[in-house]
Amino acid sequence: MVNTTISLGDVRQDLARAHNQAIAALSRPGTWWTGAQRRELAMTAQMANNEREPVAPWVGVSTIANKLPMSLTAPKIAHDAIIEFLGTRRH
Repeated sequence: MVNTTISLGDVRQDLARAHNQAIAALSRPGTWWTGAQRRELAMTAQMANNEREPVAPWVGVSTIANKLPMSLTAPKIAHDAIIEFLGTRRH
């Protein structure tokens, strides 16, 4: 996968608005998580999708040094569950 920098001017405005709306929706509290927790868990999911070597499903991402931020707002087990779910789709 090639890392390419895309300027905001290269993105269609309707797609940029849709992206901003999705981020805003993630930032609002939901049934189970606060807005900050939902955003944090979304970032964990994005990290999992972008990794070249996914974490094995039987390894909790919270047990790997420097994999997650030191100060988490969502429970570690929630991050582990996301990585486990996304990892099983890639193994």
